[in-house]
Amino acid sequence: MKYKELENKEAVSRTGWTGWKKFLVVLNVMLAIVIAFALLLEVNYLSSRHYMRRDMTFAQEFELADITKNVLKQIPETEKVQLHLLRKLDEAYTENGRQYTNAPVNVALLRLNDIIDELKQYSGSVEFFLYDLNTANAKVVLEELKETIGIVPESCRANDLIIIYKGRKKTVSVNEMFTAENPTDYASQPKLKSFFAESVITSAIRELIEDRKTVIYFMTGHKELDKDSNEDGIGIFASLLLKENCELKKIEKFSTYSEIPPDCDVLVIPSAGKKFQEFEIQTISGYVNNGGRILILLRAMTDTGIEKIAEDLGLKVGNDLVMEGDKSYTQISMGTSGLAMPLPEGQFYVDRFGNHIITEKLAGTALLCQLARSVTPSEKLPDGVEAVPLLMTTEKGWGETDYRHADKARFNSGKDLQGPVTFAVAVTRKAAADNIHNQARLVIVGSHFSIEDAVMNFMPEFTLNSVRWLAEKENEISIPRKNPENRMILFSENDATFLKWLLLLIMPAFIALFGFSLWLIRRR
Repeated sequence: MKYKELENKEAVSRTGWTGWKKFLVVLNVMLAIVIAFALLLEVNYLSSRHYMRRDMTFAQEFELADITKNVLKQIPETEKVQLHLLRKLDEAYTENGRQYTNAPVNVALLRLNDIIDELKQYSGSVEFFLYDLNTANAKVVLEELKETIGIVPESCRANDLIIIYKGRKKTVSVNEMFTAENPTDYASQPKLKSFFAESVITSAIRELIEDRKTVIYFMTGHKELDKDSNEDGIGIFASLLLKENCELKKIEKFSTYSEIPPDCDVLVIPSAGKKFQEFEIQTISGYVNNGGRILILLRAMTDTGIEKIAEDLGLKVGNDLVMEGDKSYTQISMGTSGLAMPLPEGQFYVDRFGNHIITEKLAGTALLCQLARSVTPSEKLPDGVEAVPLLMTTEKGWGETDYRHADKARFNSGKDLQGPVTFAVAVTRKAAADNIHNQARLVIVGSHFSIEDAVMNFMPEFTLNSVRWLAEKENEISIPRKNPENRMILFSENDATFLKWLLLLIMPAFIALFGFSLWLIRRR
């Protein structure tokens, strides 16, 4: 009897102890879960406040340019820039669950959202509002727009982006932010060729926050290239300057007592084809002595007298034609075929840039040049003058003096200028103490090809950076425009077959074999 009572007490004791241990185990697990959850919340909180974003695209397409970051930094924390997008996608059909075509405007709108997300991530002063015009109540959406920001619906167009800062408004169209490439067959759709929404938005924001525009004067009256003429082909240069928040004006042919207008920030002499008179040269020289800023684009095989401006600064302008002897710079690749087509005589690519803020961000790019003449700094420059080469050929380049027979050009030692040949130079010169600018700035290029549409449409940064430097806007020096690339992996039929069996058979079989091996090991 006593034995049974003792056995029952021990059983109860064991049962109680076991229950207490279970309670402790459950409590320990629950505490571990709570602590893990708390740590997870803490990690998420810290990562939301201290994080790193990295653009993993091949061409860094979504990395904001320095000019954009500098413009956003100018906005006070208490102010807001509002972006209102009237989005209307190009529809394939209008049924429920409709699909949208891959039209360029649709691709551009998707990429625009990515750019705006980057702007918002970089600056808390950017606010974004989306109005979907694909909905049935599009009119109601427009009426709401009128109530919120005071925009008349009749003045709005589909895919307009309305930018508002301090009550000032600027409207840009999404159609201005991209170019499309037409298909070669009727079955295909147009494709997005280039996309530059960031520069368009940045230009619009800068126009709203800046009080004064940069005034740029174009010299005329000497057969210069005309910014307003469709025939001269520098319209893209002029339009890009307008987007840079510049005001463009003209200087007609000088009268005897004329001078450079006092509001001139930068004077552009775009490839004069007629000789300047002596008093005109003196007027421009006086402008330089007083701290003026000039972009001079020379014309090859043409003497206009403007070369004297460069010579007074210690530069030698050659009466020659710059040639490139390295064949890899005088031909254009024909894609994946491996073939190459030679460029016309006097036309070549240049990727040798000098150590200057104008060109420091152009490393790894190539600029197309044509019909250039050499512009070489002297070994001993005048007092107060500094000159930095900007563009130069390879060591195989030369300055051809017998340019009238350029089709048979070859380097002649002792007669031609030996490479590397410099044909663009940035010059500074100390100005008088009583001037607004403490130094004059000039960029002298031995060719006008860098401002023609053929170059400006694809590689405008060199010329635009030159204007920015001349206008003392170094913080707006930008990297080359980023164009979207369709990077495809091409498979042969054998490669596709191997990939199919790799995914459907080989990899599953390997996983099954690995699991079976573990099962055998555990059985032992």
